[in-house]
Amino acid sequence: MKRDYFFLVNYNLKGDLIMVYLDFTEKNSDILAKSSWLKTAEDLAGILDNQLFQVNLDEQDNYDARKMAESREKVFNDFCAICALNEITFPKLEPELYEVYLPKAEYEEKDIELTQRRKQHVLGQLKGSRGSKARDCRALVKTLEMFPDDGGGGSYSGISANNILAVVNSNLVSLGFEPVRPNYVDRKMDFPKDNFGPSETSIILIVDDDKRGMIKTARAIAGWPQLKIEYFYYDSSNGWGANEDEEIEKTAKAIIERKAQIVLMDQGMPPMDGSDVILRIKEITGINSSIFVANTRGDADKIHGVGALKNCDKGANFEGIQQAIRMLE
Repeated sequence: MKRDYFFLVNYNLKGDLIMVYLDFTEKNSDILAKSSWLKTAEDLAGILDNQLFQVNLDEQDNYDARKMAESREKVFNDFCAICALNEITFPKLEPELYEVYLPKAEYEEKDIELTQRRKQHVLGQLKGSRGSKARDCRALVKTLEMFPDDGGGGSYSGISANNILAVVNSNLVSLGFEPVRPNYVDRKMDFPKDNFGPSETSIILIVDDDKRGMIKTARAIAGWPQLKIEYFYYDSSNGWGANEDEEIEKTAKAIIERKAQIVLMDQGMPPMDGSDVILRIKEITGINSSIFVANTRGDADKIHGVGALKNCDKGANFEGIQQAIRMLE
């Protein structure tokens, strides 16, 4: 689905969506460099620009789209907060970040009937009533009517503030007004922009089968001096039923081709384990292997057993990365 992001998006001849947050950062690089936020802004822009981390409103499972929107919104808000700190006009709000919470186009007939029955009951009881409580009840019934559900017993779990704000923002934009946005100035940010980095620019490759886990990791290390963040996504949905040894071999060779100095390796990537991929890479490359750092939410013992450094835990712990940087020197 093509959308107009004003100055944020261009389309190439193939019709592919090309985000240009990195171009936006480059245009403001002089201002950002003076405040030492340039590297962080570049890393966050790299996440936002990456095709892996876009919100797909056409996904069959709206839950996945919403979870991706949650992860992406955190990065987008960080990016806008950096703009606000540096008095740079921040980008337009991406429509997908709120449209993913809009009411469904269609609801089951039984859900609509239930909502209408509730509405009729409330309005019937309030007939002729005035005052703030009566007005509130009428407004809430109208809100319920916009989000028919079966009382939480089905696929829809109820109305959230995000759902209501999505309708508000959608209506504001359609009327030509600006959508509601967070207060970026007061946003708390804790990036490792003052950490020690390697003496030369080094690639740190995030290997994972979970896109949201990749975003979480990349967001945590954004701004780290001299570390160039890259991504290797393994689609486990294509791995089910595949030959494990073949997947390990294929993945190991693909990672080697990326020539990363540091690799943040996830463990569970069905049908294979990250520890087995590390072993195969070391068999192929010998002493010229990358430095591996565990990056898993689960038990890291197995991946530590093949030489991976202390678990990064999706960006919660920097000790392994710091040790890897020291080993590069």
